[in-house]
Amino acid sequence: MLSDERVWFSEAGEFRRIRYRDPESGTVYELLTTEFHLPPGIIAQIYRLRWDIEKFFDVCENLLAEARAWGAGPVPAQVQNEFLVLVHNLLILLSTRLEAEEGLRDEKVEVKYEAALQARERVAKSRGRSVSPWVRVLRRITRWSSQFTRWLQDALLHRWEWTEGLAKLRPLMHAYLR
Repeated sequence: MLSDERVWFSEAGEFRRIRYRDPESGTVYELLTTEFHLPPGIIAQIYRLRWDIEKFFDVCENLLAEARAWGAGPVPAQVQNEFLVLVHNLLILLSTRLEAEEGLRDEKVEVKYEAALQARERVAKSRGRSVSPWVRVLRRITRWSSQFTRWLQDALLHRWEWTEGLAKLRPLMHAYLR
């Protein structure tokens, strides 16, 4: 953290400006917020996690065919975004249940993410830097494999019973790992 200060804009009022240096890239970010109670490191982490939200909307557009707006204006856009966030949360709950109760994980995505993270760590180390420890602490799910997404779409479209859906998912999750 480089600085944490209060700033005022004539009509907008009081803000908090946090200057943060990313440990991985060395890039300095200035973050404006009206949140005055959280520590500056938490604010920086929340801004970093915002990228996960952007990535999820990209997934919705590409894998869930949600490219078109539901209507013109701010209200349909807000409703659509709220539904997409709801879908994201439901996918996290489903993924958690599949792992806890059935031992099924979207390992392809996890392996790919781990390889990318190791590459980032090598690059950062070669530059005398480090990847934020938050990257490893928080389990991020911003993308599911195409196999999982297609399975879920088929399960909903064909209204499979839970056991029937699991029977179809299990070989998909194992087959693409080989």
